[in-house]
Parts: sequence; structure tokens; C-alpha cells
Amino acid sequence: MNEKERQQALTRLWVKFKDGNKVHFYSRDRKSRKQKTDREVGIGRLKKMLFTTFRGKWEKAWFYENRPQTLPFMKYEDGKRVDL
Repeated sequence: MNEKERQQALTRLWVKFKDGNKVHFYSRDRKSRKQKTDREVGIGRLKKMLFTTFRGKWEKAWFYENRPQTLPFMKYEDGKRVDL
């Protein structure tokens, strides 16, 4: 993902893996180039990646708005959603 796509993303996901690595992922918020951005599409894709591709490999996952100095709006720990 290039820098322009990172800046246009509406949501980002911070993941702490069981091996100690920490990574940020950015949402892809459009179904096609011609459609408007949709936050729910991006969140759904990030969740799908988290629970299928990285299933059993992560400890914590926090969803943020893609702006500086924002607090997480959704948290998962050990595969379960945690209340904020």
C-alpha cells in the first residue's frame, strides 16, 4: 500500500502478534474505483483479514480512525471483543 492510499484510508488496525511483532494495517474502503468510500467496507475487510488470515496468531487488535491522536473505537483481545 502506497502513502496516498494510507492517507485516504478511513480506518487503521494495530495488531500485536504472539511473537511480539506490532503492525499497522490500513483499510481499503471502496468496493471498486468508481464507488464512494464506505467505512463499513473497510472495517469488514480488516476484520476478515484478522479472523481468517491471522487466526490464532495475534494477541491484541485495536481499530482506530485514521487521524493523529485518536483513541481506539474497537478492541479485541485473544479473539474476543473488549468493552471500551
